[in-house]
Amino acid sequence: MRQEVYEKRRERAYQYLRENQIPKALVGQSLTMYYLTGAMLHPYDRFLGLVLDAEKEECSAIIPGVNLNCMSGTTVKEIVYNDSEGPIKALVSALEGCPLLGVEMNYFSMRIGNLISKLNIPVVDVTDIFKKMRMIKDEKEIDLIIKASECANIALAKLMPLMKEGVSEKELALELYCNMAKTPGVITETTCIQTLAGPNSANPHGWPSDNLLKKGDTVTVDFCTCYQYYWADLSRNFFIGEPSDQLKDIYKIVLEANMAAIDVVKPGIPAKMVDQAARDIIEKHGYGEKFLHRTGHGVGLDIHEDPYMDDVNELILEEGMVFTIEPGIYLENIGGIRIEDDVVVTKGGIRS
Repeated sequence: MRQEVYEKRRERAYQYLRENQIPKALVGQSLTMYYLTGAMLHPYDRFLGLVLDAEKEECSAIIPGVNLNCMSGTTVKEIVYNDSEGPIKALVSALEGCPLLGVEMNYFSMRIGNLISKLNIPVVDVTDIFKKMRMIKDEKEIDLIIKASECANIALAKLMPLMKEGVSEKELALELYCNMAKTPGVITETTCIQTLAGPNSANPHGWPSDNLLKKGDTVTVDFCTCYQYYWADLSRNFFIGEPSDQLKDIYKIVLEANMAAIDVVKPGIPAKMVDQAARDIIEKHGYGEKFLHRTGHGVGLDIHEDPYMDDVNELILEEGMVFTIEPGIYLENIGGIRIEDDVVVTKGGIRS
């Protein structure tokens, strides 16, 4: 993206901070820093932070020497510290005279909290400000998520010849990973791949094992694809040979629930209505207790982010939100079915 995109995002952040009477904010989550600057940084064991000055509309990055020049090409000022002295002097330099500091409290550790407390500045949580900003995607972000989804579908199609008896779950996962790694623009530094067969598929968060695919198995393939730092999330189920009547039935039920949830999505409804639409279908067929999780979660710079489609979320859906619809039924010692699609809230309803 062009730097103008990030500069406009920082301008919006300054505006939100002023509206909340917060003169300065300290942002530390890598994804939020990327959202505001275009620089993807990993802190490892060192402190990284952006200081947003809402009054002067200036942004400074407090960084260790190993990240020198990471803000090159931006208007963000670098305040560099070395390992021997640590970041406290840099923080004092950037925050001196600040009467109130906004902090991403959901991100910073107790260690960093103790560091900030040494500055003797009152703090207030600004986590929700940046969550709200990232929750509404612009057209470029939506395009990148769609591209990630297209890459996922291509990688999955290439996996099909390996979907047969005698192949292990780990072999499927490795093949899927390699398919993604060979795709230009796809980032495989971190990823999550579930290829679970038979009874293992009844675990919504299981890991691929040496378990071999057998005739009659259902195979759940749930994986995330990251394209230029934006994520898509996809779940599909496959049968090895002829499945049992029960597995056929729950597949139809989950598909019905998936489509029912997608059908209700539009701007102006609470997120819990999406969850309820899927849950009503599954409960109607007597499997309510086997639907073990919420119906969906947001995707974007993170694979799990706001908004969340659960049964209590009153958040009103808005145009530009992107999230998953993934109802499931899980039967212990038999198997599970989960069907997951990503949807974009549009003025007229959805794009999936």
